[in-house]
Amino acid sequence: MQSRFGRPIPDEEVAYLTLHFASIYFQELGIDSSEKTIKQTRKYGLIACSNGVGSSVILYNELVDMFPNIYFYHPISTHEIKDFSKPVDILFVTDSYDMPKEIDIPVVVVHPVISLDERYQLIHEVDMRMGRHSYQFENLMRIINEDTEIKCLGKLKRDLSAFLTTRSEISETPSFKKKNIKLLDIFQSSLIQLQVSATDWQDSIRIAFAPLLKKKMVTSEYVQSTVQDLKKTGPYIVITTHVALAHSRATNGALKNALGLAVLTSPVKFGSKHNDPVKYVFSLSVREDTNHITAMAELTNLLNDKGFFQCLDNSTSPQTVIDYVKKQLESQLKEGN
Repeated sequence: MQSRFGRPIPDEEVAYLTLHFASIYFQELGIDSSEKTIKQTRKYGLIACSNGVGSSVILYNELVDMFPNIYFYHPISTHEIKDFSKPVDILFVTDSYDMPKEIDIPVVVVHPVISLDERYQLIHEVDMRMGRHSYQFENLMRIINEDTEIKCLGKLKRDLSAFLTTRSEISETPSFKKKNIKLLDIFQSSLIQLQVSATDWQDSIRIAFAPLLKKKMVTSEYVQSTVQDLKKTGPYIVITTHVALAHSRATNGALKNALGLAVLTSPVKFGSKHNDPVKYVFSLSVREDTNHITAMAELTNLLNDKGFFQCLDNSTSPQTVIDYVKKQLESQLKEGN
């Protein structure tokens, strides 16, 4: 549990999460008393971003992890929602701009990188929006703390997770035929700029994309589209505190898969109420024939690592940053095994 959230979890929060999984268990497991047959239903989730890549892919990885009882389709862009024909029970979006008016399913607006506190709130909101029974959480947690002793939390977690992640006829997450890339496949020292100055948010985006533009990894139209999209839809690319992930649709001029980074000497404001000012501007280019969920998952882990930002602030060489990333990824791989 601690490894999932990145810090020790208070007992009352463990009780909350236990209740959450237990409620799913009894809600999803329906027993016909006459025929003693088990009926299990599975919900379908869809994730959409106004620009289709980057933000929604990070969100995909987090939501699959948080809601094993929901089958998530591959993320799409917001403009594709109206043409999406598969069954959807709940829609997650990174912004609500220009949403189709005919949407008649629950829509949840979330940040691409979800904080610990937001996870608890999101679990509760999804439960309510999907019609699950609303418990008196405070009273139930008090009862559990007073009258119940969990002898083996790890076994309880494993048993519930094993049940919830058994998807019967849809037993796997979406299979991708696209080429799978990892973070270090696209994050190179030559694309990293340390301690650079920007006059405003538009300038910071152009600076972050400059190495990609020079290496012909993106077109100038792609960079301009990123800027214009923000003018139109707002600062959706500011994905967490002080961090922006600049990107646009692949069709706007993504020529090669790449991830750049500009660390600013003086942060700039993008207009994000909760995450301004921005000091770290990532620039993402991903071709349409590529699956970059793994790369974005690895980036998400870095964004939750305080040591990574200390490295960015103190490094004088881009290669030092790459060396740090390699070390962290290798460490995470060992922990996973």
